[in-house]
This record gives sequence, structure tokens and C-alpha cells, in this order.
Amino acid sequence: PPWFYVYQFFIDFAPWSPIFYGSIVAVFCTNRFKLSSLHWFGLIWFLVMFLILSMVSYKRADYLLPAYPGAALFLALLLSDALKVAFSREFLTIKMFFTSVVMLLVASTIGWVWFVDFYLPKLEPMREMKSAAKIIRKSTGESLLFFNMEAHALAFHLGKPVETVVGWEKLGKAIDVRNESFVLTSPDNLEEMIGKFPRYKFDVLYLKNEAETKGLSRPFVFVKIVSMDRS
Repeated sequence: PPWFYVYQFFIDFAPWSPIFYGSIVAVFCTNRFKLSSLHWFGLIWFLVMFLILSMVSYKRADYLLPAYPGAALFLALLLSDALKVAFSREFLTIKMFFTSVVMLLVASTIGWVWFVDFYLPKLEPMREMKSAAKIIRKSTGESLLFFNMEAHALAFHLGKPVETVVGWEKLGKAIDVRNESFVLTSPDNLEEMIGKFPRYKFDVLYLKNEAETKGLSRPFVFVKIVSMDRS
């Protein structure tokens, strides 16, 4: 969904994300912050990358990494300004500062342990591709065609040989030189594929649908395509 990075960045940028989001709201909704050109550079860097990547149809948490330096720069400058003000007005003492740092480190450690040992394992069944690859490779050891889709984790577990085909014309040429072809594609492409190639028989050998992936990986269908002219 378009808002995927909103909550994903909140999780991945923790424990700084609440402060970061709050700072952005404060910057645009109040006049309490006087930002330098360097502040704006970091903020615009983050926002441009964030908005562009949010408009891309396929999203992954690591795709947002180019936006992180901008976010880090913006937040570091704001926190530096806040600390200077706090120390100059004696709102914050050295002892209070180090106590806060220790508390933050403890909270971050607890949060990281929870994230790695409890949160991520719950998502693994929706992301796991090893079992699907094993089933697919039992069907054939021949070259597999990835048509109009990318699935890096699946391709890794499938191993070679795999090929990527983009466009209906190239798919037609690829399946025309084989008696039978094995194609992996999005379920959305299947109906159109059957309509475009009426001289071929299509057998669905495996389907991983949206209900199984829950948006954490791409659904796909594994199809055996046989030429009826040669069978």
C-alpha cells in the first residue's frame, strides 16, 4: 500500500522515530523551529526519497535506506540545538543527560530483543520461500522463466537455471522454442497469458496467493506451459 513506509520507517528508525515524526509535524504546523539551510537539506532529502519510493508499486523495507541519511542529519541537528538550549538554560544537567542516555540504551536493547526474537518470527511464514522453491524444483530441474516479476528470495532458493522475461513478445519467443516451459508470474497475469497464447495448454502447479503473503512478499503462480502443436 502507499502508506507502507509510514509504519515501516517508524519501526525501523526506532527509538528515534517518535521524535522524528513529532519534529516534522512541529516544523510544518508551528513556527517554533527556525531551521538552517542544513536542517532543510536533511529534511528535504528524506521527504523526496520517502515520497518517490512510496509511489513505486513494489516496496521493501531496505529500499528506503537512501532516505535514512537525510533523516539522521535532520534529527541530529534538531537534537543538537535542543541540547544546547537545555544546557544553557539549565533545564538539563550532565547527570540528567547521562541518565537519559543509559535509559535510552536499555530501552533500545529491550526493543531490539523483542523485535528480533518475537516480532520477526511471526512474519517469517508470510516471507518464507524455501518450501515453495523446494516444491517447484521437484516439478522440474529445467530453466524457470520469471515473467514480468521479481522475487529475489524465491530466485535465491530456486537456484540456477532461472531467466527473467519482460514483455509478452519476449515471453512468446521464449516458450515457442520449448516443448514445455515453466513460468513464474503474478496471478494477475495468468488470465491474460492464457488469452494471448491459445495454442498452449496451461497447468497451474503451485499458487502462493495474497492471503498467504499478507503483503509481506509477492504472490505468484507457477505454471507449466505446453505447446498443443507439438504434444
